[in-house]
Amino acid sequence: MLSQEVIGMLCCPNCEDSRLSHEVFEQASPDDIIDGVVWCVGCRFWYPVEGRLLDFMIGALAYEDDRTRFWTKHETQLVSLGLEAGAALRDEEKDLQKIQQKHFDWWADENNQSYFEYEESSFWRAADLIAFEPWKQEIPKRTRLLDVGCAQGRSTFKFMNCDLDIIGIDVSKALIRQAIARYQAGDFVARAVFTAADATRLPIRHQQLAPALVYGPLHPLVHPGAASRDIQTASKPGAPHPGH
Repeated sequence: MLSQEVIGMLCCPNCEDSRLSHEVFEQASPDDIIDGVVWCVGCRFWYPVEGRLLDFMIGALAYEDDRTRFWTKHETQLVSLGLEAGAALRDEEKDLQKIQQKHFDWWADENNQSYFEYEESSFWRAADLIAFEPWKQEIPKRTRLLDVGCAQGRSTFKFMNCDLDIIGIDVSKALIRQAIARYQAGDFVARAVFTAADATRLPIRHQQLAPALVYGPLHPLVHPGAASRDIQTASKPGAPHPGH
């Protein structure tokens, strides 16, 4: 669940400043923010929180229609915080990654084969069993696990019976919404929060996490080296990284 503690582990994906502030519009508890806004003290770019989903997308990957709707709904509160509708964004080339984002948004609602059906296919159930069970033995209890490219919880939920704090990120908001709904509907040992974010501009402060789980997301990235660099930077020295 999105909490003040989790926000304290994050940094701005637009300028990499670790000074983030936030305002809660609705919460189920102090450790469960439902709606609100997070913004960077440095560059003043803001990130909406809707339905427990923190949207950290910027540039070409930003969901502009969602941002416009959010601004219209909460304009009075946002203006009172000194925020502006059209804050500056980094001008980055993300055309190929945008295609990937649209593909996974489409796949979230695909009727012929959903991501859930893909996950439950005989091949992947067998492959996942071989991969995940040994990885579980490498990860100490009560540590923070980063799941890069988590989709709808495709890999995250293999660790939900472990005593871990998990942050799952994915470029697709549609898949992240499914992961949040899946988590809210269950009763798990692990504590989890799911965020829409770009793996090549990872919004995690330095050395905040122990292990990072990277299960399949690097090959579609235009710059996988950038994601690998950010994962290493966000991890504590010596942390294990279950494979790709």
